[in-house]
Parts: sequence; C-alpha cells; structure tokens
Amino acid sequence: PLQRVTRAMTTTDLLRPSPRPEVAGHGEIAALIETFNTMLDRLEAERATSSARALSAQEAERRRVAQELHDEVGQTLTAVL
Repeated sequence: PLQRVTRAMTTTDLLRPSPRPEVAGHGEIAALIETFNTMLDRLEAERATSSARALSAQEAERRRVAQELHDEVGQTLTAVL
C-alpha cells in the first residue's frame, strides 16, 4: 500500500488530474491516503480558482483597452471634423 501512495505522490500532475489512490483499511496508511487525496482536492480547487481569476483579469483588461481605443478614435474623429 505504501508503494501505491508513493507512486501517486511522485506522478501526480495537477494539470491532468488522475484517479485518486483508493483508501483501504483504517490504519495509518489509510489516513495518509485520505490526507493526500484531500490535499489534491484542495490544490485542484485552488488552481481552478486562480485560473478563473486570471481569465477574469484578462477579460477586464481587454474591455478596458477596447474602451480606450473607442474613446481615442471618437476624440480623433471629432477633432478632424
């Protein structure tokens, strides 16, 4: 059982979630597996939240730049006319 947990710990890639090690029994190894799985869940949730924040910031920046370009073109056209 410990080799299975060690393998999961060394091969886990948060960008490509894989199946969690199964908890078998009720001893210290089972507690370790449960803790590891909980940690993976938390890390994946944090990554998803960070990705959503980054995407939101990018969208806000795009809107800001688009508004600036719109306003600048409007002012230039008004000055020309």
